[in-house]
Amino acid sequence: KMAAMITLGNIVEYFTGKSFQVISSNADLSANIIGPRNIIDATEKHITFLSAKYKDTAVQKLLESKAPLIVLESSIFSDLDEQTKKSIKAIIVLTDAPKNAFVDCLNVFFNESAEVKIHPSAVIHPSAKIGQGTSIGPFTAIDENVTIGDNCTIGANTHIQKGTSLGNRVVIRSNVTIGNWGFGFVKDENTGANVNFP
Repeated sequence: KMAAMITLGNIVEYFTGKSFQVISSNADLSANIIGPRNIIDATEKHITFLSAKYKDTAVQKLLESKAPLIVLESSIFSDLDEQTKKSIKAIIVLTDAPKNAFVDCLNVFFNESAEVKIHPSAVIHPSAKIGQGTSIGPFTAIDENVTIGDNCTIGANTHIQKGTSLGNRVVIRSNVTIGNWGFGFVKDENTGANVNFP
């Protein structure tokens, strides 16, 4: 749920304020941005990113993308020839960690779970410690001696088991169990029985 229209200018201002190198284009800064999309499917209303993982196809993706803003791995941009750089229509935000920068931006502008709440159907043990700004979804169970940091999002139907500790800004999606057996089972060489391997 977005409270107000988010413009391309808002997003450029965010990256500029975070001291990222922003390479301007003729993009309309008043254009409405509705969210993220991958670089191939992005329209004029989406922002996207491109990391070094796609270096081999980067030029084609950069020239064909309709996204008005692309968060780009610095090494990709530095390897482009000047003509290609001038041909890119999008505003480019340069960083050595484009995925991280992109996710941080999304959390500022498009975080739909920004409303902090603990659903009344969630069952939380009295000894559990829940940080400030943390949201817990419906039908979630938090066991004893669990510690959950600040500004976390715990999805619906999730079970956080006894003694588990989560840091700050952790996102656990729905239908997840945390703190259960880790590696499964191994066969006991003497008895042939399956033995829990924690």
